[in-house]
Amino acid sequence: MFKKISIFALSAALLGSQPAIASDNYSGTITGIQLVDTGSMQFRVTLSSTMTNCDLNFAFVETSSALFSAYSAGLMTAYSQGKTVNLQVNRETSGYCRTYFASY
Repeated sequence: MFKKISIFALSAALLGSQPAIASDNYSGTITGIQLVDTGSMQFRVTLSSTMTNCDLNFAFVETSSALFSAYSAGLMTAYSQGKTVNLQVNRETSGYCRTYFASY
């Protein structure tokens, strides 16, 4: 019993010590789309508003996301039509912002 409690307490302490990931909301028209052929940040979006907590001022769509095709198609459509988009992003430990919600 004591070993189980100790392992649980140690796990809780280790998990609690990981850095928090910041979540932010940004809204604006898309001013640019970047496509890169390497890495996980292959589809990048810049907005008319400054993404203050995002290094290099862009948000990316994770290529391994089940919704990658839907995100990229929706964002390209919004870009071509000049629509305002709302992005919710998580600032990763690398400083780059991963899109986890988009509305058009």
